[in-house]
Amino acid sequence: MPKDAHPDILGRLAAFHPDGTEAWLLEYEKAYRRVEKGAPNRRIRWELSLAEFWDIVCRAQGRCEVTSTPFDPYFRAPTTNRRPFIPSLDRIDSTLGYNKQNTRLTVYICNIAMSDFGEEPFFETVKHSLHSPQFQTYIQTTEHYQNPRNYGHNSSPYTPISPVERYIQENAMGRTQLPADPPGGEESANAPRSPKDFSATEFIELTVDRWMAAGCPPDKYDE
Repeated sequence: MPKDAHPDILGRLAAFHPDGTEAWLLEYEKAYRRVEKGAPNRRIRWELSLAEFWDIVCRAQGRCEVTSTPFDPYFRAPTTNRRPFIPSLDRIDSTLGYNKQNTRLTVYICNIAMSDFGEEPFFETVKHSLHSPQFQTYIQTTEHYQNPRNYGHNSSPYTPISPVERYIQENAMGRTQLPADPPGGEESANAPRSPKDFSATEFIELTVDRWMAAGCPPDKYDE
């Protein structure tokens, strides 16, 4: 264990990284040390202690704080051999330095995109992708919709449970019911419909509509 890590940090990490906890601790600390060393060379103020960093790590709970993508230190992009889903430190306001209030934990690919183009263009791209046929095809080919017991069995290994999958899984397991069909049809049409009654495309469209109506991004939606 790093000599200046909190004595209880392994226990805190084990709450959301029960497997390979020590390896995760080292992966997170590498992310911290990388920026701690590089910030002064980039003329960026560094005011984030290691103790404050561990608080941010535990707040993130093993997921990107922008996209909710699970961190993954193993997957490498086939074209560059880089690791897009490792944890990285991102400044919320890029005009300020690294401190506890201005730092969040994101997957590396998200950090790079927002660093190059800004947060708003990044979110705009994500918003439109939710309606794209290519995105719907990706969802249909990587997650089981019609059989809730099989959720995640064919998900891509570096995103074991996405916000879309989590939302649908929670609904399909009976935690909530979807809105009734518009009045005017048969009597049964006014009863709440089960998520299992929808095709994958219908469910994605309805899910997106409900997210937008709730005024929050998909990864923050909580029924």
